[in-house]
Amino acid sequence: MKMTSYADILDTLTMQPEKLNAYYNDFVPEEAWRVLLSLYREDVRDFIFSHSFILLKPETISRRLSGRVISYLAQRGFAPIAITCVEVTRNIAHHIWRFQWNAATTDRVELTNLVNAQSPSVLIMLRDCESTTAPASVKLWRLKGSAHAERRQNDQLRSELGMHNRMLGFVHTPDEPADFVRELSILFNSSALRALLRMCQLADQSFDCLVEKCLQAVVEIESRYTAHSVNPDEVIQRLSLSKEKNALSPILQSYSGGVPMSLECVFYHFRKYGLKRNSWDVLTIAAELIEHDKTGVSALLDTRAVDETFDLWDFKK
Repeated sequence: MKMTSYADILDTLTMQPEKLNAYYNDFVPEEAWRVLLSLYREDVRDFIFSHSFILLKPETISRRLSGRVISYLAQRGFAPIAITCVEVTRNIAHHIWRFQWNAATTDRVELTNLVNAQSPSVLIMLRDCESTTAPASVKLWRLKGSAHAERRQNDQLRSELGMHNRMLGFVHTPDEPADFVRELSILFNSSALRALLRMCQLADQSFDCLVEKCLQAVVEIESRYTAHSVNPDEVIQRLSLSKEKNALSPILQSYSGGVPMSLECVFYHFRKYGLKRNSWDVLTIAAELIEHDKTGVSALLDTRAVDETFDLWDFKK
């Protein structure tokens, strides 16, 4: 099979026709593809199908949940083979969610960027060590669980982490091999990606050793940043007991009544209370109150069909 470019094999990296059309003329993945091809050559497709990554977002770091993520994945056969910190800047976020954020409100986009600025995210490269009929990325996508509570099962990762709303999702993973390559190209330049993949190639310790090493690394990373529950119920309860709670009366009423509030209004009331917009308390409550989606607008690439996509991969193999 000819494999001179990402576009040459794109139709083998996704089961979603809309994604095939969206990514075919996208130059972004080509840089990562070139690095992958130079390191893995004829085994590049095997690497792409047996590996993926998980991104531990700032709310995971703040809530001290990284160890639970690693243990959850290890119990399901995923070995952490490399770890690094990445800054998910505004432009990086816009590239990653380019085909979903057309349906997002500007409040949701702005708030996501503020959350991502709280700390670096932690990227963990993973090797699927169990025999499987679906790519590692698709399996991870399914294990992660939907951002929508009504579409998520109790044993999926986001449920086990106590996800409260669509925006503070704790983790991100590529959906399919096509996204795995594309997002590596967004997150890393050629030299940084090459260094990360060299770490993957050198990860020859036992499964248990790899897990323990990764657990130690995330504990050290988390210790650099202030802990916060990122639990809206806990935050509201604490704020409602404060002496200055009257300044937050509109916030408390909106939260208890389930009435949306614009991000600008959330910031205004918290500023009167004395909290800056980048406070975890502000970000946590804002994620509950803002409107997340534009009315009547669908994402260019809808990620709801994980089970259907998994079955298609299973059948293909």
